[in-house]
Formats: sequence, structure tokens, C-alpha cells
Amino acid sequence: MTCIYRVIMDEALLRHGRLHRILYAALTFAVILSGSSTAGAESPAEIKRNVVVVLPRFHDATRETFADLSDFARRQAEQLRSRAQSDPRYAKSETQDFVRQLDALALTYASYAQSSGHGSGWLWRPRRDDESAYIVTNRDVAGQARDVVIEFRRPTVKEVTGEVIYVSSTVDLAVITIAAAEIPKGATGLELFGRSLSEGDPIFASGYPGTTTAKGRRASYSLTNGIVSNADFDTGLSDGLTLEHSATIDRGNSGGPLLMRTRSRSFRVVGINTAYNSSRRNSNLAIPAALVADELAAALEAQKVATDPPRMESELRATAEKLAVELGSARPDLKLLRGLIAYAYVGDSPDSLVAPVESWLDGKMDDATFAINLLRPVEIARYGLLLDLHEAWGSHAGSVGEVRLARVIDRDEVGEGGPVRTIFEMHGKKREISWVWEQGSWRIAHAALPRSSSY
Repeated sequence: MTCIYRVIMDEALLRHGRLHRILYAALTFAVILSGSSTAGAESPAEIKRNVVVVLPRFHDATRETFADLSDFARRQAEQLRSRAQSDPRYAKSETQDFVRQLDALALTYASYAQSSGHGSGWLWRPRRDDESAYIVTNRDVAGQARDVVIEFRRPTVKEVTGEVIYVSSTVDLAVITIAAAEIPKGATGLELFGRSLSEGDPIFASGYPGTTTAKGRRASYSLTNGIVSNADFDTGLSDGLTLEHSATIDRGNSGGPLLMRTRSRSFRVVGINTAYNSSRRNSNLAIPAALVADELAAALEAQKVATDPPRMESELRATAEKLAVELGSARPDLKLLRGLIAYAYVGDSPDSLVAPVESWLDGKMDDATFAINLLRPVEIARYGLLLDLHEAWGSHAGSVGEVRLARVIDRDEVGEGGPVRTIFEMHGKKREISWVWEQGSWRIAHAALPRSSSY
């Protein structure tokens, strides 16, 4: 997303209300980058009060499937160990290696069932008088979550439940809303700093590195210092230029703020830490403040859309028509299509999570590929559901326009965020697809599709 620097007065824009939205987005961007109602953290202790642990939780149905898979792997391992005691054929090293793999698989899925793992985030309060406040973190931390537990550690440990209201499609950023009344005393929020950075500028990285497992949490607070190594580091990815810096970050730091001390001696956010670059020594990466400001403006706009039923319906129709175009295309944008698959859909489709395990056990998937799948099983499941969708529609469509949105059935449910049923048509054949409002956009919640064998 790019900032809008000028507005063209046009009667058509005025008639459709788009001018108001453009002005709102532009003004919101300016307010976010120039300053909110907070004045920045005045000390390292104040930074600590505003940096949080982010504990994402999968949808309940997804966690249940992971628990079932864990139990299945554990039972298989126990059966093989039992057979090895009475049958020499099962005592071979190859079988024992497989047993160890099953044990590891059981532990991995048990961890997913507990929604183990964590990231960092920071409190943002653009308007102190609002009933809501926001936690900013990475998409990789909270992007798959149904909801999130936010853990403030200062002055005492306090857990607050939040909702993921926005996930960026272009950069590694997610926004969570929490009730302002739940914020501990002394946590006033951090502020973005819009000044351009240069190589050599001193910076600070804050967060909670460490690990969080089903057995307990070992994340501890950290504030490290360094300099900007490269103000325009090119990752070669679609996320654009990032900040490279030397302040130490580690697993668990993802989503935490990168800060600079201003001339007024207050600390302000100049970026969001995302990863460390293993190909270079002491190279850590952060999303720059200008991009963060763009995405925060988009998050506020998405939250506003969610309270406006006519705009919700307009967004639904636009998204559904975009789906129809891609399904009718000979070269569909698979990344865009995957983004249209709701995480709720994965939870309601346990086969999408089980299919990779079955393929591996049947010998259709090698160990290396399966290990990669295990790193992001929910995203792999979304991709599988996408392939099902394209197999059912796209493989039969000859050109753009052959798949079309016929009508929206549950219009009364649009303002509630769904589920909303829609009817699509191809060559006179009609098919139903349901949608839900999830993480700031409409996504597919269900489609009557045949199971795919494309994992």
C-alpha cells in the first residue's frame, strides 16, 4: 500500500462516497506517522511496560485435529515398539528410526494442539479515549490465530484476550485489538517515529526471546542495542525494502519494536523486528516505520468497514468477483487464492490437516517434504483446500468470465460478518460458497468440493 498524497475532486467519487474514504485513509496515515496521543516511552522501564508476549491460539477444531494426530502417532509408535519385543523383523534399525520419527511427530502435533509458541508485540494507542487499544506484531506470529492471549509482564503479569482484526497481505504484520480497560496501569503505548533512518543510527530492539512449549514458558524480556546497518536492505522478496540492524534478536523477538531515542530523549518505534538474516553475520531485519504506518491505517480502515453493512456487502461482492476471475484464468494467482481461504475453513476440514500425514505414511511424500510441511501445517492445509477449489472450478473453465458470481443469498448476515452464502455459476451449473469476515477481509468458510489428491 502506498500513501495517498493528493486527492482528485471528482463528482463520481463524491457520489459513491469514495472521496471520504480516501481522505480518511490519508489523514489517518498522517496522524499515525506524526504522532498519537502518547509521547513515546521516556525510559527503558517504560518500554518494558508496553512490550508484550503474544500467545496465538488456533481454532478449537484445528487444535482438536492436531491432538488426534498426536494420539495417532503415539499409538503407532507404541505398537511398533511392542511388536519389536516379540518379532525380530520389527527390531531392525530402519523400523526404530521410523519409531523415533513417530515420537517426534506426536510431540510436534501435541505442541500445535496446545497452540504453543509465542512472539512479541507492542501496545499502540492512537486515541487514548477509545474503548479499544491495539497490539502490533508479526503476521507469522498471529496470522493463523483465532484469538490471541496478550501477556503484559510489568508491573505484574496480566493476561488479556485479544482478537486479530487485520493481517497484511504484503508485509509481515498483524494487528490485534484488546479492551483498553484491560490494560495494566503504566502501559500507555508506544509511538511511531517517522524520521528517515541512516546507516550508523543507534537503535534498540525489545522483545521476549526464548521458547514457549506445552510444558512451560521460558521467554524472558530483552532490550539490546546496535546500529542501522542498511536503511534500504533488499530481501529480494515482495515485502519490499527493510531495515537491517545489528541489535541482537532471537526466536521469540518477532513482532517486537525496533526503537530509536529522539532528541527529546524519548524512545519511539522505527520498525518491527521480523527475523535475523542467517546468510550474514549480525544481520537482523525490521519493517520500517513508514510501511508500518501504512498497514496501521489499513487496519483502522478495515475495522471501520466491519461496522458498515453496505461497505461490507460491497467488499464481499468485490472479493467474490475477484475469486471468479482467478478461477476462470488459465494462470490463476495461487497466492491470492490461498489468502481467500479462511482459517475457520481449515478447522472445519480436518482432512486438509490429515492428508499430508497419510501421504507420508503411504510413501507418496518423502521425509524432507513432510518435514517442511510440519513447519506450517495450517498454511499447507489452506493450500490444499485452494487446490481442491481450483480443481473443482478452474480446471474446467476455459477463460475468464466463465465463472461468475450469480447472487448473494444471506444479505442479512453480511453486517454480522457471516457466514454468508453466495452462488457461483459456470456453464449453467451452480455451486454454493460461504464466506466469513476474518482478520479484516472476506474469506471462504466452506465450499462443497471433492477431496483433492494433490498434497
